[in-house]
Amino acid sequence: MAVYEMQLHPFLSQEAALIEKAIRLDRPVLGVCLGAQMLAHVLGAKVFPGGMKEIGWYDVSLTAEGMDDPCVAALAVDRKNMAQVFQWHGDTFDLPQGAECMASSEIFPNQAFRYSRRVYALQFHIEVTPEIVRKWFAHENGIDRAAVDADSKRIYPKYRERAERFYRSFFDEGER
Repeated sequence: MAVYEMQLHPFLSQEAALIEKAIRLDRPVLGVCLGAQMLAHVLGAKVFPGGMKEIGWYDVSLTAEGMDDPCVAALAVDRKNMAQVFQWHGDTFDLPQGAECMASSEIFPNQAFRYSRRVYALQFHIEVTPEIVRKWFAHENGIDRAAVDADSKRIYPKYRERAERFYRSFFDEGER
């Protein structure tokens, strides 16, 4: 489903209203994949098909703002301005006015953004485990499952550590 298909999925309008209320009340908000697109939409940015898909493990570049942010910097591999992340999307979004771009890729320039100090949008998935990835790919054709599984096994242990650092920083308001 996509943000621009709210007429097909009416509950997305309810989700958008909930997100808007949380932002207005200055609550922490973390949007992942469709959630990131929902955040962009609620904040007035355009969400649209990206022309191609990112499915699998990809590198994203962390911007200078991303490297200065304790949450996003936690995702950096070896403290460099790069993160290895799991992607499964074809839609993208413009950067909302007032947001800071935290990460980008060659295909999609807006991979992550922060709005205010408590609202984060991640186009990629930091919540996945190898088991989740396997389940997602179970019925997909045209995907080299063995290669994705090998990447998951190789990348996941350190990925999980970085994701947990992100979560600790996000949920510990004292760091922001």
